[in-house]
Amino acid sequence: MNTSRLFERVYEQILDYVDQSIIHRCADWGHKVYELLRKHGHLPARDNAHGTQAFIYAVSTAVIVAEFAKVGFGDHLNEGAELNLTSIGMHFAQIEGLLRKDTSHERRKLLETANVVGLQEMWGVICEHKSAIHRGLTAIYRPEQRGSRGEANDLIFESLTAVFEKKGDEEGVTIVPFHSDGKQLQAYEYVSAKFLY
Repeated sequence: MNTSRLFERVYEQILDYVDQSIIHRCADWGHKVYELLRKHGHLPARDNAHGTQAFIYAVSTAVIVAEFAKVGFGDHLNEGAELNLTSIGMHFAQIEGLLRKDTSHERRKLLETANVVGLQEMWGVICEHKSAIHRGLTAIYRPEQRGSRGEANDLIFESLTAVFEKKGDEEGVTIVPFHSDGKQLQAYEYVSAKFLY
């Protein structure tokens, strides 16, 4: 399965949206971030054990998008979601190294038998990757790398906001679903806090 399709499949399982077009836009954002980090050498080589690099970045960027939407728009994030590994062409043995060390033997056997993995079992690794993604993006968006287009956090915030923009009834009108300036500020603070809240 190519990485673009992998991102879509992972996002479909993590994001709780009926509208497939928004899931596609979100997955496209995550895939572009992954490719940008790869192109600029910001993907740790250790992450590619068992071919899990694209998988953990798909999961981590999907969580970033979901948390951004939760903070900024009041959307729901199902932190207890489980990913069906069969649907993305993976086996439990490939991702077992991503699990929390304190995951019980019984829980591991249950996950292996069902060929699924829960976000909670990978939460520590997800948080590490969210922070690494932010570090990588801010390094790529340094002023000397991008000219004078604004601060790195501004560019990251704008790219995430653009995913959720909707075209209005009038031509040229764009609607962003922030409920208030306070919510918009909280979403920006989420970005500037390295995707941790």
